[in-house]
Amino acid sequence: MKEGGMDRVAAEGAKADGVINKGWLTTKLLSTMTKGSPAWMLALGLTIFFVFELFFISSEHLVFAEEELMREQVSADVPVIQAVLVKNGEVSVFVTRQLENGELRDFSAPFQAGSMARVMTSVALLDLLDSKKIDMDSAVKDYLPEELQQEFGALTFKDILLHRTGFVNHRLGTISTSVPDCSVRERAEMMLSKAEQRFPKEQYSLFSNMESALLTVLMEELSGQDYADYMRMYFLSMGMKDSFVIENSLEQSSEEQLGRIIEWEDMMPRYDGQGAQRVSASAYYAKLPAADDFVTTIEDMKRFLLSLSSSRIAREYRVFSPVFTNITSKVARSTVFNHMVYKGESVYIMDAALPGAFERMLFIPDKDISLFLYYNSSNPEVREEITKALLSPYVEDDWGHEPEYVELATETFSGHYSPVNLSQKNVEKFVSFSHQARIHSVEEGLLLGDSIYRPMTATLFYSASDERYLKFITDEDGRLQYLAIDGELYEKSMSSNVELVFLLLLGLLLALLLFGLIRKWRQLIVGRVDDRPRVELLLSTLLSILVVMNALYAVRGTTYWNIAYGGTWFHSVLFYFGWSLVISVGLNISVLIGTKNDYKWHGFFRVLIYATTFLLVFFLFWLMKYRFLFLPF
Repeated sequence: MKEGGMDRVAAEGAKADGVINKGWLTTKLLSTMTKGSPAWMLALGLTIFFVFELFFISSEHLVFAEEELMREQVSADVPVIQAVLVKNGEVSVFVTRQLENGELRDFSAPFQAGSMARVMTSVALLDLLDSKKIDMDSAVKDYLPEELQQEFGALTFKDILLHRTGFVNHRLGTISTSVPDCSVRERAEMMLSKAEQRFPKEQYSLFSNMESALLTVLMEELSGQDYADYMRMYFLSMGMKDSFVIENSLEQSSEEQLGRIIEWEDMMPRYDGQGAQRVSASAYYAKLPAADDFVTTIEDMKRFLLSLSSSRIAREYRVFSPVFTNITSKVARSTVFNHMVYKGESVYIMDAALPGAFERMLFIPDKDISLFLYYNSSNPEVREEITKALLSPYVEDDWGHEPEYVELATETFSGHYSPVNLSQKNVEKFVSFSHQARIHSVEEGLLLGDSIYRPMTATLFYSASDERYLKFITDEDGRLQYLAIDGELYEKSMSSNVELVFLLLLGLLLALLLFGLIRKWRQLIVGRVDDRPRVELLLSTLLSILVVMNALYAVRGTTYWNIAYGGTWFHSVLFYFGWSLVISVGLNISVLIGTKNDYKWHGFFRVLIYATTFLLVFFLFWLMKYRFLFLPF
């Protein structure tokens, strides 16, 4: 919403359809009656206000929020928005709108909620611990199967729920997009077999999919039921009659758990390009335990929020207890939620996404507000605008007072930082190279990307434009140890630019070698009869170019999700054919030996062969460093 436009839009909303906007009128009444008034007039004004509040204002007081939501949906061309907001245990906003041919109409359908399954699993486990009278600080060893006790037995339930296990998140091939031929429990145990602990437990709060897998196993051990069956029972206990876990295929799971078949054609369509093209729903099967692939409806999510807001768990904030072990009181992670300050309020947010759809669950405990929204567009920025529109009647329109900044020399913070929540054993190590955060010291503070971060303390920086914090973590002696950005830890590392320049230089030399070889092809027959050296060099050069091109693509295109899904086609080429560089080096050496007495192979062309051979040997070690090659050890 544009600055200063709140009163105008709110006034329009207050008049729409004859429904009075309670939030807008409340603000106007109180500001008018209290401005410069004596005490008796203030008392009279408050009395009139409360009578007005009781008998006149409609309970449908969120016209302003809904009007803003409609504006955002049309301006961003979002096909479907579904949202529910619960305030003080009552539904204040419930929206299911489809934008079609420029017109809005009611529309609702089942949808995949993806990672929201983590919220359901965590809350269900907390209830299960209560019913079994198990303390959250209890070690999980006695509740795990024997084969998992040695690796995970020392962890407590609190460690797992608050992401303090020290196990890294991203491991190669932990997600399958095909319909599984095993149970959720078996998938969880397969994932746990790849677990890697980088930090001692309780040292840092870092999200890991291994914790979701542990929750799956623990829930089955504690309940004595299959994960999907127990979750179905838990959904029903909250009145969520249409929610279920996709354990195998959608059709089979819906028939087993709902008693009726739901096909992909019945599901909420997902869209790419902000509504321009439809993405086939059947193309997405997420298999990250705990489930991470459950189906629900906006009606069921309404029931979940109502149940949670009225439960003892929510009142005690056990789901939302903030953890400050690796960040600051401004940004932290709690259970599956991120904890941050949003417009001056302490807010807990869980975001999820599927191809062509985004979701958000949000809680503001101090105001007893809970929110869930779903929209089927590929535009992530819409999520922030929808959130602002829905929260506007409850949260101040500004972001509170201007932060207080300090003068600070920032040169020591400059450098390159690599993410640490990664395995160091396989090709996933490469993501720490391709996803570096580059920080530069500038006069105002620090520059990250295009944003300026100004110092608030000796180690805490804030960007007003991004509404984002950087936290530098030091050891006991004050030495820089880690950088925290949005709940992720980074460690200082060498610049990846050096390695990128190396790859580009090798690619350039190979291109020059290929150009020279083609240009001198007819002259490069040794002794006028031996055709072998030029053929060997051509084969060596083409093989090397293929591998280097794949490596350059990997440098620019490797992401966390590439790794989790088992890598891309380019990773596969490197993994299985990278060793062909040994053949290339061998062929180059053979060429150099076989042509040492032929003057046509001397001069700059020979120097070029030596240089590329030397760099190819280093390139082999580089591929091994990042585990791009198949290694038998």
